[in-house]
Amino acid sequence: MNLKDLKNKKICILGLGMENCALLNFLLKQKINSDITICDARSKKQICDYDCNIKKNDCKIIKWRLG
Repeated sequence: MNLKDLKNKKICILGLGMENCALLNFLLKQKINSDITICDARSKKQICDYDCNIKKNDCKIIKWRLG
């Protein structure tokens, strides 16, 4: 599998820990044209306190399923 295979696909990240933060940042840097959904048991405030370095512009293209 390569990045071209992810184009126009739906990507779900389960749990936004250290490794998945790195994965999310990598996917955002690659600017692939995919729907990204993040599922996590924590609230958005708890995730922001964790500091994944998610920029405000990137938040607009991410779907959140929290709590």
